[in-house]
Amino acid sequence: MHFRTKFAAASLLAAAGIWPVAAPSTPVTPPWRGPGAVLDAAEGILRAIEARDGAYLARAFEPCTLADGIDYALGAGGKLEQVDARSELLFTDVGADGKALLATSPAAAVKTLLDGLGGKDVTVTHRITSVHADCPGEHCSWGVVDFERTIQCSGGKAAVVPMRATLLARYRNDVPHMRVFGWHVSTRQ
Repeated sequence: MHFRTKFAAASLLAAAGIWPVAAPSTPVTPPWRGPGAVLDAAEGILRAIEARDGAYLARAFEPCTLADGIDYALGAGGKLEQVDARSELLFTDVGADGKALLATSPAAAVKTLLDGLGGKDVTVTHRITSVHADCPGEHCSWGVVDFERTIQCSGGKAAVVPMRATLLARYRNDVPHMRVFGWHVSTRQ
């Protein structure tokens, strides 16, 4: 039997309900690895900030074990010295007051973001204006995301701040699929 004939016969039997067809338990298809998935990661983080969704943010960030390269740090003599590999999140954002928000773990990043961007009396929204992303390897994808962050205090005037995020991420099989291990946000002109 030719392939076409076998395929046609199996399709006909499946359509008639005679051929067993396993339905997927979850019809959700993960995003393809690559630039589109990097955009999904950035959008997911910005939406989670708006919703103050700490649980999502905790899953979206992960530390990076910096064991593939060589690590240096300032030694006692003020010169760079090679140090043991470390595992940390590379995280910088900007708070509602314009001050830097820094963290080295997902838990600290979530707390810093939620505290630094105000409490219940502050509304934060985002509008992405441009993205450039690439996925040169399976262990590291990157993106540069320009966006506007609008900060509205209750009873006050809204401030729209142009921002730029540079992110480093890697693909995971569970949701969220792209985990960010490097997040650097700054204001832009």
